[in-house]
Amino acid sequence: MRREDGGRSVRRVQSTPLPMRAEHATDTDTAFVSTAFELLPMLTVAENVSLPVRLSGGAADPAWIAAVLRAVELDGDGSRCPAELTRGEQLRVALARALAIRPARLVVEDPAGAVDSVTRQGTLRTLRHIAAELGVIVVIATADAA
Repeated sequence: MRREDGGRSVRRVQSTPLPMRAEHATDTDTAFVSTAFELLPMLTVAENVSLPVRLSGGAADPAWIAAVLRAVELDGDGSRCPAELTRGEQLRVALARALAIRPARLVVEDPAGAVDSVTRQGTLRTLRHIAAELGVIVVIATADAA
């Protein structure tokens, strides 16, 4: 089924079993962004974005953190705190944080929910950009049939 925006709505999905052996998957193959965002209010945007890398024992690559902030149109906002951001900007921080681990797949729960139409279009444009520029498979999980 074709939508006005050129995308496709998927009604039925045929699944193919994926190999579940350790050599085929890692903890960082798939990242998930929930509607709650789970940003830590005492951390800056940059600290929130680099947190998953630091928690896994790695060192955050400043160039990669800057690249994901650019990819979600938040470059220059790294020193701000979540309370200073709009809901749309908070979503983009959550997207950048998920991308910090360099996943192959990004699952985003209802990214267009509870935002106005302008923010919704910007969010969908950002997700398309992530897929095209960073080569990440983006999966949108939503109950919205539109």
